[in-house]
Amino acid sequence: MINLSSDNEAVHLSKSQIIVNEADAERHIAKYELEVWGEGEGQEAMITAECQQHIALLQASVSSIEDPHKEPTGMFSEPTFDYDPDPPLRTAYSAETGKIIVYVNFPSVFHYLGEGCRYKKTIAAQVFIADLVAERCFFEIARKRVVNDPLIRPDSKDAKIQRYTYDFSKKYGRRIHEALVDQTQLSKSKFMIEEGVKVSAN
Repeated sequence: MINLSSDNEAVHLSKSQIIVNEADAERHIAKYELEVWGEGEGQEAMITAECQQHIALLQASVSSIEDPHKEPTGMFSEPTFDYDPDPPLRTAYSAETGKIIVYVNFPSVFHYLGEGCRYKKTIAAQVFIADLVAERCFFEIARKRVVNDPLIRPDSKDAKIQRYTYDFSKKYGRRIHEALVDQTQLSKSKFMIEEGVKVSAN
């Protein structure tokens, strides 16, 4: 069963739960329709889909009926890796693809991922990537929410963006890490450390 929710009361979902039926699947993939609508142009919402330990987040915004249809943007997925030799930032967001771009050769990123992302599957790199993706996504979602709110004074926008970013991180950060980091591998790593501590203590 998949549980669905919106973090904005002005943005509604046609279903709060989806029961997955294997008979609906093709090549182990089942597709279900979900209607999302809202009250008030410019309203923003985070749509959450949860199933056991897995989570998917979707940023949705409300536009008027006269406007061209706006596709919701999902950001919390495997990022795109860019090999620019001298990037100015660790990460960026592509509005066209809805993906986070991680610049592999930025010094602190290169330290964890290595040449050609050779260390990408290590726990340290997975955790670092999850943190980069969450950080950039939360900032972009917060920025869009603030920019689209005409009631927020221009001189307080930066502070609002920072506050929303922290709020999203506190609410969803752990779930994002659980979704992007191999939990079995993480558990094994923790177990080895715990066993090492016990051996040292003895």
